[in-house]
Parts: sequence; C-alpha cells; structure tokens
Amino acid sequence: MIQEERPDIVIDSVNTATAIAYQDLFSQSRCLLKEVQTAKSAVDDRLLEKIEFETLSEEGLMEMITPEDIANEVLQCLQGGNSGHDIVSALDSSILGPTFRGGYMRERALESLRYLEKKYDVPSIAFENIGPPKLAKLLYEIFIIEKHINLLEPIKMDEKTLSERCVQTITDDSFLRQSSLSVGLAIVLPGNKILRGEQLAIPSQWEYPEKGKVSLQQFNHFADKGWIDLRPTNMKVWIDRLHELQKEIAPPKEENTHEREETSSNTIRDQRFWQQAVEKGNLGSFISWIFLKEDNGERIKK
Repeated sequence: MIQEERPDIVIDSVNTATAIAYQDLFSQSRCLLKEVQTAKSAVDDRLLEKIEFETLSEEGLMEMITPEDIANEVLQCLQGGNSGHDIVSALDSSILGPTFRGGYMRERALESLRYLEKKYDVPSIAFENIGPPKLAKLLYEIFIIEKHINLLEPIKMDEKTLSERCVQTITDDSFLRQSSLSVGLAIVLPGNKILRGEQLAIPSQWEYPEKGKVSLQQFNHFADKGWIDLRPTNMKVWIDRLHELQKEIAPPKEENTHEREETSSNTIRDQRFWQQAVEKGNLGSFISWIFLKEDNGERIKK
C-alpha cells in the first residue's frame, strides 16, 4: 500500500487497549497482512453490536474518542506543536536507562566470567538469547578468526588462506562446532555448503522459503544475518573491517603534523583501549565497534 500510494507522511496510531488485551501482536498482524494485501487503508472501524457498544463506551470503561479528536492531535504534531501525546517522548521520559552502578558492576561480572572460563577451560561466547542472531554470528566468527591473526596488526594473510584455516579450526574443534550449532547458528563452508543443527535462528518462520528452496540471494542474506560464514568472501569483509579499525586508532605518522593523538573524553576507544581488549580477550569490544560503525547503533542519549 505504501509503495503504491507513496504517501508523504505515515501515521501509525495504536489502540493500546487492543494491544494489551491481545498480546501476541506480531503473529496476529502477520496473519492479517496476508488477508489484506489488496486493502487501500486500514482503520480501527470494526463493527459493534448495539449492546456491545453501549457497554464498552460507558463512563468509567473505555468511553469514547472520535476520529476528529485523533486528527487534531496528529495535525498539531505535524505542525511542530507539542500535543503531549507523542508516544516516543512519553516512553523516553518514563523508562529507566543505564546507571552508574550498572556500569561499575559490569566489570565485576566480566571478571567473574573470565575466572570461570579459565577454571573450567571452556570458552563463553554466545547463547543467542540476547540481541539479534547476527550478534552471536559475529562473536563466533571473530573468536575463530582471532586464533589465526592479531586483530590489531596489519593482516598479511589473504582471505582464501584465512578461510582455509578457519574451516580447519571448526573441523578440529568439536566443542566449538557443537556449541555454535546448538544455539541455532549454521556454519557456512566454501562451496556454499552448510553445517546445521535441528533448529535455526535464521531464517525465522516468516522468512522460510516456500517448498524449502533457497536462492543464492536468500542464502547470502541468511549467512549475513545469522550464520557463521567461513567463506573467503566473508573473510575479505573481516580483513577490510579490521584494516579500518587499525587505521582509525593508528597514531599520526609525521612528527610535524598538526594532527595529535586525541586526549579528550570524546575518544574512549583509543589504542590503549584496544590493546587492553586484546590482552583480556574482550572480543565483544570489536563487535560493539561493528554495531556502532556499520549499523549506526550508537545510543542517542548518553
């Protein structure tokens, strides 16, 4: 509908009573979407019986609001006014954000996790229970890659050699292979072959192709979003990515240059930060950099 009509503005008005009452909005909306492909508009104008309407609109229950009331609020927002009914602003002013104590306890928690890793000699990478599947995919990829190159030094290995060594690692390390497959990640090997477990985080039930046939475009899309991709093409992505990081933190080459090492509080991820990340094995710092740089995922409020 949006592609056909090309509207200048899209108004998304939510009936909160319906949203809270029915809970599983996503499944319901996807089923509904299939039934209204030819619809030109969607409004909450469901038919009600007289007694049903009489009951729900009674004073003290849902009562009533008219389409004109909603239109006036929308118009005020579009004209730059402050109606007081902007949901995003309302949520922003009422929800909790990161705290000082949380930041302090984060390091304590990481210390405990490093201790347990060392004690039991078991890597702690990802359960795929938080964040998008791409988070777990990237964490496993950098965990494997880091075994073969220094993340902060110029990479002389080409993508084909790096791919071969990473494939050898996943072949030899049964625990690493099984742990990644068990959390729903597939492993993509050269030649577009995959290793997989019973369950896959990607594709979701909504993305699964009809009759199970996957095109090369879909295959590459799934690999990018949530599969451990050990093909040379993805190793090239990682090599370029790390070169960009190394370039970002490299000190000025010439002594008489006007550029100096950044010392303000604006720069947190400096060379010393990354050296400590490598020493402590904080591979998550590299993935957070990817989310910040490639996906523009930085928090607006700090």
